[in-house]
Amino acid sequence: MIRVDNIELKEKLRSKKKRVAEDLGISRQAFAQKLENPFRFRLTEINALIDLGYGECIHIDQNSVDQLRTRSSKKLWRIQYKISFGPKHAEEALSMYQEYFEPANAATDIGSYRILGTKKWDLVCFIETKDVHLDVLEHFGPESRELKNFWDILPADDIVCRWTRTFHETCKSKEKAQAIWHKWHHLIEDTEYEIFRPVF
Repeated sequence: MIRVDNIELKEKLRSKKKRVAEDLGISRQAFAQKLENPFRFRLTEINALIDLGYGECIHIDQNSVDQLRTRSSKKLWRIQYKISFGPKHAEEALSMYQEYFEPANAATDIGSYRILGTKKWDLVCFIETKDVHLDVLEHFGPESRELKNFWDILPADDIVCRWTRTFHETCKSKEKAQAIWHKWHHLIEDTEYEIFRPVF
């Protein structure tokens, strides 16, 4: 499912093994053992390796990840998005999010969940609110066609209207809002529950 290319990783590390081991919070000896048997790497360590710039040494079996429904799949998606979009879209995503999405979230008390970065902010791919109807997600599941979009898990229509109104105001027009949403949406459309779909 997740494969760490230890040969490529060793080549890139060379004399940096000690420092990277410290960054991962493990001993140099433990790191050397994991380099010999990459299946021993934990998800948190793989995430850390990506943060440190070694994402190209990590490969994901997309078909396997697509089948996942458990909490661990969220960690796997985190890795997936870091590798696929982090390097290319990090700055654009952050800029777009701060300029257009954050004001609408603030107006409706929806918090941003910065799921993809610890040391640097790579890409926002998830929004959460205190009142999300998680039971709706549980009931419908990821394949359900009944779960039309993200707003189906929000508690009240007035929040949706307020968010949309603020978003439109920030974007200055519905056309621009639509364009921005679709540009943003392609970065995060394959999340586990498929909750990000166009709402306009």
